[in-house]
Amino acid sequence: MFHQEEPGILRIASSEWLPFIKVEQQEDTVRICGPMANLFEMLSRYMPFWYTLFVPSDQNWGVDFPNGSWNGMIGMLQRNDRKKEWFAFFFQDNMQDLINDYFCIMEVDVALGPFAVTKDRSEVVDFSYPVMCTSNVIITARREETTSIFMFMSSFDWQVWVFLFIALLVIAGSDIILTAIMERPISMCSLFQLGSTFWKYTTILLQQGLSSTPITSWKRLLHSFWYLSVLVLISAFGGQLRSFLLLKSSSTLINNLENLLESDDIQPLVAEGSDFHALLRDSDEDSIYKKLYERVQKGSGFLLHSNLTSKVVLDLAEAGMYAPLLNYYTIRSTLSQRVAKVRRCNFHIGRDPIYSKPNAVAFRKGLSEEISKKLNKIISHIVESGLFKKWTDEMTRDFSYCMAQKETELMPLTIKDIAGVISLLASGYMLAGLVLLCEFLSNSRLIKNNYINT
Repeated sequence: MFHQEEPGILRIASSEWLPFIKVEQQEDTVRICGPMANLFEMLSRYMPFWYTLFVPSDQNWGVDFPNGSWNGMIGMLQRNDRKKEWFAFFFQDNMQDLINDYFCIMEVDVALGPFAVTKDRSEVVDFSYPVMCTSNVIITARREETTSIFMFMSSFDWQVWVFLFIALLVIAGSDIILTAIMERPISMCSLFQLGSTFWKYTTILLQQGLSSTPITSWKRLLHSFWYLSVLVLISAFGGQLRSFLLLKSSSTLINNLENLLESDDIQPLVAEGSDFHALLRDSDEDSIYKKLYERVQKGSGFLLHSNLTSKVVLDLAEAGMYAPLLNYYTIRSTLSQRVAKVRRCNFHIGRDPIYSKPNAVAFRKGLSEEISKKLNKIISHIVESGLFKKWTDEMTRDFSYCMAQKETELMPLTIKDIAGVISLLASGYMLAGLVLLCEFLSNSRLIKNNYINT
């Protein structure tokens, strides 16, 4: 038993959750290591207490049941307080020390976690200063993308191809019509030369030179701006095409719950007894969380955390059969260990975070206010100094070697992307038209003067 003035022995509940805490149990001895173990070791140095460790028999963190009870470590904290309240109803205050002595042996005062801070949990336990904020993400195998023989066309959006075709028709049609108008008299033969003129501008698009240089200034301007626009577009097309051929598109990768639910051949996996398990179970009907819950439950996808990160599950996930939904740092730690053993793997971590929340140490209700204040003060110093994050990063530094390649998403160029080229081409059209008008007026005046003189 411990009193407020002199904390003696704290009963600590702990369960393995990499990279935050690793539990090694040999007969009646429990040993922990990892960032949470380092944190609590520092707490024991700055506060006068000893601690004993207990591992929950069900290896769960804690979810509630309809009767108000909890399982896992949250249940261990809740039952401690509940039993003492029940006995205190029958015994007077002079028996309080005996009640504490008896029931504190059975249950715990603190659960390391770290636990996700939720409203339901806050009603039965108290939480410390948050040690960090984390999110769940999806880990899947990187799928090989099926390629099409017309994949080169996807370098441009369809609207860009339509624009190119229309621009080609406009410039070729303008050329032949304006040339016919400028000729005196108009030759009907020239009105039917659209095909050859169209091919002339197509050869420019294919980066081929013209057989002859235009004589008139307006036609030279028209060709020059078409050359410049084509130069920019073809350069962009070449760079985009090389990117599509060398890099895999992420269109087939699973980055969020919508992508996962659309993949019928992949079974989602969720940690049993976790806060995310409770969130899925209690979510609204027809919500994406409820759909995920039904999918996981149907495929018996609720597994203990230790099984969820086992080699067997990871092998099947890499084969494209499973998609575990885990804490981001847990995935980093798991992949770091896998790299050390197999030296290569092929995974994709979902881009979109799922269910972000703060994580903290849990205290039983009724724990000495003096003790909880001291614990919170020391925990806040450790977190704000960056020491806890440093411990966590040290255990997950090699995870990037397990990623097949850099996450890159390639998108085709759209009309918006080539708006500058369109503006350039339109400016060339207008300038060529202005020069054409000047030449037409100049030629008309020259013809008129010659007619008067004769």
